[in-house]
Amino acid sequence: MLTLKVFPLTALGVLCLATSTGLAQHEPTKKPAAAKPIEAVKEVIPYTAKTCPISGEELGSMGEPIVREYDGREVRFCCKKCIAKFEADKEAGFKKLDDLLIEDQKPYYPLTTCIISGESLTEDGEDSAVDLIYHNRLVRFCCRDCLKDFREDPEAAMAKLDAAVAEQQRAHYPLEKCPVSGEKLGEMGDPHEVVVAGRLVRLCCSKCEKKLLANPVKYLGAIDAAWKAQGVPAALEHAPGERDHGAAEHPDHAEHHEHGG
Repeated sequence: MLTLKVFPLTALGVLCLATSTGLAQHEPTKKPAAAKPIEAVKEVIPYTAKTCPISGEELGSMGEPIVREYDGREVRFCCKKCIAKFEADKEAGFKKLDDLLIEDQKPYYPLTTCIISGESLTEDGEDSAVDLIYHNRLVRFCCRDCLKDFREDPEAAMAKLDAAVAEQQRAHYPLEKCPVSGEKLGEMGDPHEVVVAGRLVRLCCSKCEKKLLANPVKYLGAIDAAWKAQGVPAALEHAPGERDHGAAEHPDHAEHHEHGG
């Protein structure tokens, strides 16, 4: 079964200081240490762009990629010169990065319908989807109204999308071994499954997940090559998993849905 990992966004807790009279009498010369807030645990968001969004050069081809964070989002560059160009027009820079991620993930996208309304992502035979990169993942909508609805509860929609990815890709999964350890899948029990960059990744055990998320591009390469040998996206088009996830649970929404601009 698909294991969906929930990474905590915050760590809640308060350090309590004893200030009772009794304690003060036993240790009159000691002052309680100042309470320190517990730091929130950052959500793990795998970075899967293979090239620099500014130069187009492969990351790592000019030495270790330079990592920067803007507005809570990570960006990796091939060299220092590209940083200044990105910062001169961050909106254009993020668009280039998003375009890279969309192009990479689109062949693996499991649905031809909107994850919110269940309506088609095509109009008159042409792709009419509104594309969004959310936590480095591609999500496609029939219109901008649905994008707004998505933002009200993104995790519920992402859970549906992950389930659709797993259901579709599991049927023709191209690897027999764990891409991280090289161990044959099934020898250590049921494979541990994770969805990264629109791909289902089957691991020999949960311990391999940390390495996968730390350097997903390294391991996704083996999966992509295996899918390519099967003729992706053709192999996925005939796999199970294509269904109107949004419409199934929100029939009224689908029936009365009005497309926005």
